[in-house]
Amino acid sequence: MSSETGAASGTAITTRASSTTTTTTTSATGPFATNYFFKLPHDNYGPQLNFTIWLLTALSALFLGLRVYCKFFRHRGLWWDDYVLIASWVTLAAGVSLQSVCVSYGFGKHIWDIDHTKILPFLVVSTIAGFLLILSAVWSKTSFAITLLRISDGWIKRFVWFVIITINIALGVSALFQFIQCWPVEKQWYPHVKGTCWPKRFLVRYNIFTAAYSGAMDVVLATLPWRIIWPLTMNKKEKCGVILAMSMGVFAGITSIIKTVTLTAIGDPDIIRTINLVILATAECAITIMAASIPILRALIRDNTHPPPAQFYHYDENRWAASRHSQARASLGAEDRSQQQQRRKSRLSGLLGERLSERLGGFLRPSGGSAHSRGGSTASSAEPPLGKVVQTDEARIEYHIREIQKIGTGLGPM
Repeated sequence: MSSETGAASGTAITTRASSTTTTTTTSATGPFATNYFFKLPHDNYGPQLNFTIWLLTALSALFLGLRVYCKFFRHRGLWWDDYVLIASWVTLAAGVSLQSVCVSYGFGKHIWDIDHTKILPFLVVSTIAGFLLILSAVWSKTSFAITLLRISDGWIKRFVWFVIITINIALGVSALFQFIQCWPVEKQWYPHVKGTCWPKRFLVRYNIFTAAYSGAMDVVLATLPWRIIWPLTMNKKEKCGVILAMSMGVFAGITSIIKTVTLTAIGDPDIIRTINLVILATAECAITIMAASIPILRALIRDNTHPPPAQFYHYDENRWAASRHSQARASLGAEDRSQQQQRRKSRLSGLLGERLSERLGGFLRPSGGSAHSRGGSTASSAEPPLGKVVQTDEARIEYHIREIQKIGTGLGPM
């Protein structure tokens, strides 16, 4: 929506009498409406727009509220990604509230059906609403990226930092364009004020670039959990569930890419053409918030359904029970070197998985729970199967923690 909208707020009817020209501006719904106006479309999508954007906001609030509840229910507390996501939802709700104000001014109707006295406040409020929606989008994407920073290392962590910085710069500039596209600023609301404005084609092209770039980065960030979690030697079903839960951001990326098609409506004199842009901008923020909350909610759903705990190494319980006696009598020196390496790798992977679960609020279920329940009573009775994480004593745990630090995993204490 642009300053050109104000110039198209009414229709001029000119009459000439006694060498005097009188110009009268009337609304399409006024008493002086001509047959020309009756032939124009008189749609009103305001109620549908209000329903859609508030439904998306309510759904994102539900997911975010359950995420926060799950954190406190599991005594995890909130971290920076949670605070940034909450700030994103607050700005989303504020932006949607202002869009509802715009609907009360006539947004959702054709320009010839809007009271010309409400054009100016509409333009001011819609500018602020657009700024808030962009801010919500960049913060929601940043929140998920911060979550990935907690579980990544090496080049993946550096790449996530690159995405955070570039996304904030690109979308931050786009948000500033809401206010600096004209000088003086009020020229975008008062088209007759002397000043200059940037060409609309420049703003449209830049916004298309930022929407496409942020959408592509959403898709890339959604694929990183595959690279981080897949190498862990945990139960395949649990592994796939975690990865899919952390990859829901791909839908936010798709929404952002689709939004590029509607950005051409920027600057259109008939503001009704920007309705799809507002809906998709709201959907992008809401979907990102919901996608960032799904991994945490997975723990809440899993605990309520009471499934069997996922193990970090798949094994046959009956086979292990039948061979406990022979394993207990076997000495460590008689084991094959390849078996020792496999056991060491599995145990380290189990501890890495426990660290991963702890950092992500417990939505990844490690096998530590069952190990703790048996650690005191069976520490000397039998040797666990390959990959079975069992806490025997403090010295053994300290040994494995040093192993993790030695191989440079980067998953040290928070």
